Amino acid sequence: MTKKKGISIHDLLFWLIIFLTIFGLLMSLSTTATSYFTIGSVLPFREFTKQALFAFIGILLMIFMSRIPMRFWKKMALPFFLLSCFLLVVVLIPPFYVEGIYNEAGEAARRWLRAGFFSFQPSELAKLGLILMVSYIMSLFKGRMKLGDFFKILLWILVPVFLIYVAPDFSTAAFLLFLGMLAMAIGGTPVKYFVLTLVPVLIGGLVVLSRSDRLMGRIISYQNVFQDPANSGYQVLQSFIAIARGGWFGQGLNRGSQKFYSLPEAQTDFVFAVICEEFGLLVSFFVIFAFCMLLFLALKVSIKSKDSFSSILSAMIGFHLFLQAMLHIAVTLGIAPPTGIPLPFISIGGTALVVYLAEVGILLRLAKKAEANP
Repeated sequence: MTKKKGISIHDLLFWLIIFLTIFGLLMSLSTTATSYFTIGSVLPFREFTKQALFAFIGILLMIFMSRIPMRFWKKMALPFFLLSCFLLVVVLIPPFYVEGIYNEAGEAARRWLRAGFFSFQPSELAKLGLILMVSYIMSLFKGRMKLGDFFKILLWILVPVFLIYVAPDFSTAAFLLFLGMLAMAIGGTPVKYFVLTLVPVLIGGLVVLSRSDRLMGRIISYQNVFQDPANSGYQVLQSFIAIARGGWFGQGLNRGSQKFYSLPEAQTDFVFAVICEEFGLLVSFFVIFAFCMLLFLALKVSIKSKDSFSSILSAMIGFHLFLQAMLHIAVTLGIAPPTGIPLPFISIGGTALVVYLAEVGILLRLAKKAEANP
């Protein structure tokens, strides 16, 4: 008698990501079709069609990436990282970034790079580039890191962090710094080295915050949404209203009202609020569970992996997608200050979706390799 095998980690990951991608397309349809009413667009399904096209491309890329051997990524870790840093430099140059986009302080947001008929954020590539690079470097030390090595790796991390910060995009820069430090921690960096850098990092963060009225305004609005409900607290307050309107079972797909005129950036920064309004708290909890399951499966792959590079990389891909999702949800619930961080697989953003699916493709390859060599 042979023991019947259950569903593999690879298959669970694959269908979980397919579910999140399809659900994301439903939300993109719901949040972008409102353009017919809000801005008088004669093509209300244009953004949804673009997102569906990118989802199709991303799934094909995910399948392709799941067939690439890991020795390729070891060789490409440094070139991919340098390419992402190069693009972060290019996007700061006036002819190449998308103009006419400003933050609430009136500063030009140099975050989107022109690429023919579409634009994309190099910071999304930088996240994957940094994860690959630090995972590879940490795999070389095998727990035998010296203090000088720690600071050298930290300098590698600070290069893309600084370039994103001057875009300006403080929240993404801080998130990228955290991802880099987390990869170092997973790779076996001694805790005492992090303690040495804790005070300088905290002081640097406080100095940056104190010198920016825009960032301080976000902190103040986070602490008391109702202090200035018409300005700094407006987005989070409208998010609260959307969540309250949804209740346990929601208003129904496409029946939410906050996305029309009240909730800014409903298709990106606050898409989880729309999920709560239209599908209710029960489905919202299931979405949170899906990201928890994604992290759980990635960590299982990490534990099963035989080499340190695969182990660190699989854990970091899982942590990247999970932590970004939780940060987005925390902003929606008023637990964290507004950051502009999108919800992976669900927020509008075609090239970001392709990058997320490419990351999962690497994770699928790691899962198949780990299960083939138990």
